[in-house]
Amino acid sequence: MLLDDAQFAERLRRHRRFWGPKYAGEGAYISINAPRDDRVAAPPPRDLHQQWLDVDYRVQVIENALEGTWFGLDAVPVAMLDFGPGMLPALLGRPYELREQTIWYDQWPSADPESVFALQIRRDTEFYQAYRQLTQTLLERACGRYLVALADFGGSLDSLASLYERGALLEDILFEPERVSRQLAWLAGLLDELRRENLAQLRRYQDYIPAELPLVNDQDWFPVFSELSVMLSPQCFEQVSLPALTLESAALPRVFYGMDGDTYLRLLPCVLQVPRLHSIIWGPTHRLDSQGRKVIDYNQPHIYEFYQQALERIKVVIPDLSPEQAIRLMDNIPQDGVFLFVDCTSEDEAKSFAEHARSWVR
Repeated sequence: MLLDDAQFAERLRRHRRFWGPKYAGEGAYISINAPRDDRVAAPPPRDLHQQWLDVDYRVQVIENALEGTWFGLDAVPVAMLDFGPGMLPALLGRPYELREQTIWYDQWPSADPESVFALQIRRDTEFYQAYRQLTQTLLERACGRYLVALADFGGSLDSLASLYERGALLEDILFEPERVSRQLAWLAGLLDELRRENLAQLRRYQDYIPAELPLVNDQDWFPVFSELSVMLSPQCFEQVSLPALTLESAALPRVFYGMDGDTYLRLLPCVLQVPRLHSIIWGPTHRLDSQGRKVIDYNQPHIYEFYQQALERIKVVIPDLSPEQAIRLMDNIPQDGVFLFVDCTSEDEAKSFAEHARSWVR
């Protein structure tokens, strides 16, 4: 058993509380994951096709990972449907490449702006059928043990970048912003269609969350984001990204914005203009250590300034932390309305950190 019924119910209650208004004395929310001492890895795949598109194999890998994880404090077990940045192009019938770490996309060899408006969801492809069957199989097997997440389809601006030569897209943002806005509106409609279809499948069962992160909310939500926005000036962000984000999130009761990289320091005032913004998830620029964990230099004052400014207005989710990074952060930023996701290397490390982190929880 991943969590007993009482543990599961209490953690779901706290996740739901996070989505309420921010208030003094709320405290922090801490999700802790670690490999269990008795963890058994799934067998390696025969090839990349089995790794990504063989439904039985992917279910085995996902369930092995969940059963081999120790979930501490506010952590809940969630089956994630992550196919990488090539997912939307593949669902639209565009060429894609299976890689060891992700599914990538092939961009058009030359910018063809009008071709964007011919794109439609291709439900007759192997990729589409595999994604739908994987979702269905996990839902049928969850049975109160774990939750099944909404598939990660990406965002409209990043999706446009995956279909377009990036240099040409940036040039069009500068010189043809109205055309880019029409393209984004078209893609936002396709993304909305995919999400609604996925949500309809999820809602036939109880064990699901309507987003692609292990953060539970009973209402519809998903993080809106644009990694391409880090290349834009605040003026271009307001002219191109902000209208697209507003359109993409129009049906959401509250908005959760995802961002990555230090460039967002100058874009935070623009992001705070997104209507109904409730919270953000931001990761500073990082490198990877020998274990593949993100390493961030927390001696940089701008990191704390960013979180402090954001927490004056909204809530903040901080992912991919080590215990040491989490402690450093919580010593330097307000704790109310912060949701930390902390990855430990062992059960012993996780249990020790959980005892320390209990003082941040209310």
